[in-house]
Amino acid sequence: MRILLIILIIIFNLTSFTKADDIRDFEIEGISVEDSLLDFFSEEKIINSEKTIYPGSKNFYTIHIVVDSQNYDQISIGVKNNDKNYTVYNIAGDKFYEQNPKNCLPQMENVVNQFDEDFKAAFKDEYKYTYTSLAKGKSYAEIVDYNFPNNSAIRVWCSFYTEEVIEKFDVVNGLTVSIGTNKWFNFLNTEAY
Repeated sequence: MRILLIILIIIFNLTSFTKADDIRDFEIEGISVEDSLLDFFSEEKIINSEKTIYPGSKNFYTIHIVVDSQNYDQISIGVKNNDKNYTVYNIAGDKFYEQNPKNCLPQMENVVNQFDEDFKAAFKDEYKYTYTSLAKGKSYAEIVDYNFPNNSAIRVWCSFYTEEVIEKFDVVNGLTVSIGTNKWFNFLNTEAY
């Protein structure tokens, strides 16, 4: 009984969303898309945080901030370049599974089961993505997308990188829950790479 209670608490904490029809109503660590990151962090913290710059376009970039949270080890926020308000176009929570990456899958299943209830109107797509250009295709991700009519989406995935990829690219195996606007996903799909 105690284990069941702990699992339920984890599920509800990782999915700290309210039921709603618009992704702007959902939060990760209290942050929603279209919020200003300045409402949550100082500009100095934002500027000094680790960033991902995309090779195909400089229109957007991702800021990575380590958080002291039960739910996530870091959050990653997609913002538009030169936006002094740091408007959030994508917010993701990352939970690292460095020691035992396979522990990610049961947690992902719990999140997906909850999302299946919350996002009945969304188109659900489950697939395995192989990183063909990394370590001869031995790194991959198990992914579930919830696509909304306005082209916004929520994506849940577990990444499984080889040791070679982890060392070369400084990445970590783990669970990610991501909420993004249609502008963000258009950027990723047509400009970023």
